[in-house]
Amino acid sequence: MTRIVFAGAALALAGCSGLPAAQLAMFDGDVVTVGPNGYCADAVASRPDKGFAIFAPCATLGVKDTAAVVNAITTVQVGESGSAIVQSDPAELAAVLAGAFGPSILARGGDAETVTVTTVQQNGARVSVYFTDSAATVIESMQNAEWRSFFDLNDRLVTVSVRGIDAAPLSERDGVVLLEQAVAALIAANTSADG
Repeated sequence: MTRIVFAGAALALAGCSGLPAAQLAMFDGDVVTVGPNGYCADAVASRPDKGFAIFAPCATLGVKDTAAVVNAITTVQVGESGSAIVQSDPAELAAVLAGAFGPSILARGGDAETVTVTTVQQNGARVSVYFTDSAATVIESMQNAEWRSFFDLNDRLVTVSVRGIDAAPLSERDGVVLLEQAVAALIAANTSADG
């Protein structure tokens, strides 16, 4: 497994535009992904054709004159057209994530034993979970704690995740706030002004 080192400009993520909330189009522009304010998309590590985008602080990626933000990584996974499942029964998804199968669904390496689910919350048609996963990560020096939201965007399932770094780990509150910002930015970028 290839590992990415998170250490200042040596993050090894590149391809960010100079905009604080750089956009990355997926599926021929059907979905536009953005990160929280002050985060830029990485065109190299992201896989728009697979519905995957990764965002990091613009300053960390070497973009000059950008506002200081919390050091973290946010990722977005967008499913294929027709993959939406949350809106039909968000309470059921919340129950599954909080139950015996939750760790298996959330596990990075496929081993449910590495996952401890702390909180599962339903907010309308969105389900969020706060958990830890002790499995090895693709990006080195990232904390085990993760905040993740599942929701539908039109007819697609979307998963947004947030993780801090070991050197300055996110508190539970900061993780929740950053996740909320990431989700709000993504929804806003894909909502037409005329409704």
